[in-house]
Amino acid sequence: MLFRSRLKVSNAIKDGINPGVLCFDGEEGYFSGAITISYGRPDMPETLAHSLFMALRAFDETDVEVIYARSPEPSGIGLAVYNRLIKAAGFNIIDV
Repeated sequence: MLFRSRLKVSNAIKDGINPGVLCFDGEEGYFSGAITISYGRPDMPETLAHSLFMALRAFDETDVEVIYARSPEPSGIGLAVYNRLIKAAGFNIIDV
């Protein structure tokens, strides 16, 4: 899914849209041309839960027009993070 996410970001840039990417730790370099903010490790969903709102608030300080978010597996704590992402997106979900 990381490859498809990179394509969506590239397409947004080509269309003149300033994208942001909420990504997992260590993925920041995969999305050139986008503002990236990492929010934790997918194998440790508690790190994602702890950092999610801080990361989203950090995007408020940028000029991004759209945010693509890497979401954890929807189980356990990951399900709670997934639900928070869906609510933050206003239920506007694009599967990539």
